[in-house]
Amino acid sequence: MQLKMSNTFNAKSVKQLLQVEDTFISELFTTMPIPARETEPQQKNSKLFLKKGDPKRAATFTELHEKLDSLKGVKKLSHKLKLEKKGLKNRLKKKTRRNEHKAQTKAARIEKLNSGKNIKTEDVEGAPKATRSKPVFNSEGHMVFSKFDFSEIGTKKKQQKNGKDPKKALEALQEKKEKIKSLVAAGETEKAQVLKEKDAWKSVLAKSSGEKVKDDTELLKKSIKREEQKKKGSAKKWENRLNATEKAIQERQQKRQDNIMKRKKDKKTNKLKKSAKKGRIIPGF
Repeated sequence: MQLKMSNTFNAKSVKQLLQVEDTFISELFTTMPIPARETEPQQKNSKLFLKKGDPKRAATFTELHEKLDSLKGVKKLSHKLKLEKKGLKNRLKKKTRRNEHKAQTKAARIEKLNSGKNIKTEDVEGAPKATRSKPVFNSEGHMVFSKFDFSEIGTKKKQQKNGKDPKKALEALQEKKEKIKSLVAAGETEKAQVLKEKDAWKSVLAKSSGEKVKDDTELLKKSIKREEQKKKGSAKKWENRLNATEKAIQERQQKRQDNIMKRKKDKKTNKLKKSAKKGRIIPGF
């Protein structure tokens, strides 16, 4: 089956239409303002972008400043150039800080050395002459060659009793009472009153400082009685303990003797049995 086209293709008319469209578009572009494209500098040939290993990399202050000045002269910077500018600024800041720190440490070291020299010279000039110290003796009259007395190490010191003995406290109270009575009997009531007040103040101050004041005769008598009972009880316990130990010793000795006698007897009987077995005539076997 063959297809038949109703209208034939007219090439001339199509060409005319295309020419008209072309002229229209060209006129349109001529009337419209199109911005001109600026060519960016080639980054490969630029001296600003250098690798870390490159020997031409800026190291001194002057080189860094020169690079920054060259970048400041450029009106429109690309993204990479902006990063390069920022990096240069950071490097400059770090270098300035490092140099300041070095200068400060150097100055401090020099000051320290100078101060040390001055102190040494002052010590040498103003050093007092060594004086011979006098010999030191301890309480027993022995010479001590140091600040610490090592001669008393290992020796037991007598502990001072702080008036805890109720008998002594009772005796002291009775003496005071007798003294006051004697003063009153002699007519010296003022002295007796002064003594009473002194004792009262002493007891009050001692109580306020936390000390136990033993000024009650009845309590002292009770404590004496209690101590005597304790002593009696401890003496009785000690006696019972001694008796128990003696009894235990005697029992052990008796047991030992009994064991020895039994061993001897058994030995004798064994001998007699053996001899009876051999044919000897022994009464009882």
